[in-house]
Amino acid sequence: MSVKQKWQAAVKRLNVRSFQWRPKRRKSSTRQSKQVIGKHLTIRQKLWGLVILALIMVAGVGGYSLLSLADANRQGDDIVNNWNKGLDYAHELNTLAANYRALELEHIVTEDAAAKEELMTKMKDIRARINEIAPKYEKTASGETDKELFANFSKQWRCINVCRTTCSSSARPAITAWPAPITTLSPSRRMTISPSA
Repeated sequence: MSVKQKWQAAVKRLNVRSFQWRPKRRKSSTRQSKQVIGKHLTIRQKLWGLVILALIMVAGVGGYSLLSLADANRQGDDIVNNWNKGLDYAHELNTLAANYRALELEHIVTEDAAAKEELMTKMKDIRARINEIAPKYEKTASGETDKELFANFSKQWRCINVCRTTCSSSARPAITAWPAPITTLSPSRRMTISPSA
């Protein structure tokens, strides 16, 4: 548009009597206009919509918190039912094994036959208790460390039982006399101890 055409368009729009601009006529657009949600709603409807939206949000947050609390409850139950029981079993196994070793030492040192029999019955009770608790602890062992510790304990306990059965099957009668003095055969050979015949 040239300057002359623009001037003529401006004069046409000017209302000479009142010196006011006439509104510019706009062309109808071929684009679809955006639909604004809630443009034709009353204030009451908008308020009800906000209240309903707030209730939905509160319900969503409440549902999420209930799910989170249920998960925390499951984890707490796992701690109480598995970990605490496993710790109790581990402590009890540790105590029983220590008591068993102390009774073994006392059995070795004791010379009285009646005391030895009493110690053997106590050791038998402890062995039975350990054999009862060990599978329970194995069921509660969940982590790699727990399983490794239990495998180590089982290996040592089997070794103790093998040693016990070997020693009890080859038990010698009590020595009534001291053996002959220790003699060496030659400096190049090991020292040998032979009991008196």
